Amino acid sequence: MKPSFTRWFIVSVGIIVAGAACVPEPKSVPCSNQGDCEGKNVAFQYCLERRCVECVSDASCGMGNTCVAGLCKRSCKDGRDCLDGYACANDRCTPL
Repeated sequence: MKPSFTRWFIVSVGIIVAGAACVPEPKSVPCSNQGDCEGKNVAFQYCLERRCVECVSDASCGMGNTCVAGLCKRSCKDGRDCLDGYACANDRCTPL
């Protein structure tokens, strides 16, 4: 029996979603300089304490956001301002 288009579509979407969920934590990628980070992951382009991180200062995160331990903490007014898997608490997007 020939697999249907719908089945292949669902499997393909599942693989894409699973791959997108595998974003490395910034402290898992070692570096010796900024050049080591720039090509590995667009989100973690700075080298801080020998690890690739998302930010080194609040300015790296954009207006209204803060840099905490190499990660940008996004500001929000409600849950719609946050990515999936995050909620708005005390004006910051935090993991659920």
